[in-house]
Amino acid sequence: MKDSNRVTPPKLFEVLDAQFEFEIDVAATARNALCDRYIGLRHLDPMYRDALNPRTRWCRTGHRRVFCNPPWKTPHKWMEKACIEAQKHPNNLCLVLLPTGTGQGREIWRQKASLIIHLIGRPQFISKSGANNSSNMYDIVLYVYRRDIFGFYPQTVYLDWKKL
Repeated sequence: MKDSNRVTPPKLFEVLDAQFEFEIDVAATARNALCDRYIGLRHLDPMYRDALNPRTRWCRTGHRRVFCNPPWKTPHKWMEKACIEAQKHPNNLCLVLLPTGTGQGREIWRQKASLIIHLIGRPQFISKSGANNSSNMYDIVLYVYRRDIFGFYPQTVYLDWKKL
């Protein structure tokens, strides 16, 4: 994967936001944030605190629904942080968008998820330059983490997001 910092297509985000009502976008910059509130990546946007810093809280009072489209080259730390943040409060929800071929750890992420959504159809992400990236070779999986439903085998659903 040449560029792992891909911006979520607006139509896909609209479909997900209608269902989950996101309040904060983590792994974002001022240019590509999809929510009014966001937490930046220090190496991309030095004006904002680093989303992976252990002291940085994704979920705060009134902001408990998190959207995360992390850099695909380094998903492990993002998944760990999503699990930790989701367990801090029963109303917290963290949704992490990843390609299916993200290597080691997939089974652990799957076991800790409350809901797994496989997208039917490959979304065309937007590159840093703002152009549609028509070369997305990966199927996309959304992992949803919530404390109040941890410990059960995750529900898996398939979503044809283009038909919504």
